[in-house]
Amino acid sequence: MDYEISPVWDTSFQPHRNLLTMKNFRIELAKKLRQRRGNLTQKSFAKKIGIDQASVNRIDLGEQNVTIDTLQQICERLKCAASDLLDS
Repeated sequence: MDYEISPVWDTSFQPHRNLLTMKNFRIELAKKLRQRRGNLTQKSFAKKIGIDQASVNRIDLGEQNVTIDTLQQICERLKCAASDLLDS
């Protein structure tokens, strides 16, 4: 059997676009968290969810990825579903 091998390039894949999308996703999540947190300071909110204030600051700036465990803690404290924070 003869097989023809041809390289397959997915020209639609653009890693830089995916990175921008993830950054935008983090920024949108940050906006929703700040809205739902209201007047609660970063320090107070951090204490309630069991992470340090610096992490809350990075989340607020859209600079830190949020783990599923942290997202669950946030949702429990804000009394909302993850979809409330993640849906556009």
